[in-house]
Amino acid sequence: MAAADARGIGQSTPPLPPLPPLPPLDKRTAPTYKGPENFDLMRLPPELRLKVYEQLLPTDRSTFFVEVHRRPGTASNFRARKSGRQAWPQLADVERPAKGSSGFPGKGDMEWFWIVNDWALLRKPDAVLKPLVNLAKACRTTHAEVMPLVCKDFLLEVTDLSIACWYACARPFFTPSITTLHITAEIYMRHYLRERWLTQLLLRFPNLEYFKISGVHSHKRISQYGTRYMKDDLLMMRFILSNAKLERVGTVFDDSDDGCEDDGLLGIDCSPTIAFVTGNAFEKLFQNSTEGVFADIDFEAELKKSESCVMVEKSKKRKRRS
Repeated sequence: MAAADARGIGQSTPPLPPLPPLPPLDKRTAPTYKGPENFDLMRLPPELRLKVYEQLLPTDRSTFFVEVHRRPGTASNFRARKSGRQAWPQLADVERPAKGSSGFPGKGDMEWFWIVNDWALLRKPDAVLKPLVNLAKACRTTHAEVMPLVCKDFLLEVTDLSIACWYACARPFFTPSITTLHITAEIYMRHYLRERWLTQLLLRFPNLEYFKISGVHSHKRISQYGTRYMKDDLLMMRFILSNAKLERVGTVFDDSDDGCEDDGLLGIDCSPTIAFVTGNAFEKLFQNSTEGVFADIDFEAELKKSESCVMVEKSKKRKRRS
């Protein structure tokens, strides 16, 4: 015990004296944490980079649309030739677009069209998508990660097939990632021209999941033509499904469908809006939703009916001549 007491074992230690009070904090001289001047975003794993991109997305997705319309007063081809300008985009210009010039599809042609919301979303200095677009311009990896996220809920509406191709030439950085496209007017052109235009469209919009076309009427008399659809429209359906990743085509009915103005005159119900969809888009928009109705079109069967009707008409003409 005496030896333990000599070593101080078992004895209580005296309390420490109180610390002096801290001086008041001066915010001007207070130390602050400074991060690295250049943060290497690419060192993060892809799933974390996607989280960063999502934080930069605007909360209001209802503004994610662009509309391209023709301006009034440019519908006449004669006026366009007289002024030395093209009122409509030409197929040769789309197949071989000029680069680095003021011609098509440069700024000089912008005055022929109304482009709604394009400036506010993409090109305005304080555009809502400007931070994400700037990130997408950094390298191919960020472009491949950012643009599908931006265009996921994006809608592009155009009034003509040729204008859709023109816009794709004018915005090559943006349009390949678009998944939803709507052509709001009837396509007036021969089948062989339609295929050339559609070839350019599908090349420039390779990731379409929902492609909607208005003006595809179904009010032809079956007794006379064998089908309610025009043969060129049926051939267009076959061409699109053969050259795109879209899987189904059908008539769509939704709140935006105004119907056909000739229904009352012809006495035939006509729903002039069709849509091409992928399997995922069909499940999202129609199978698991009550907002729209999708009725499949068996275009191959309709083409056979049309061809058989033509054969019957030809045989009747031969009998009359004989």
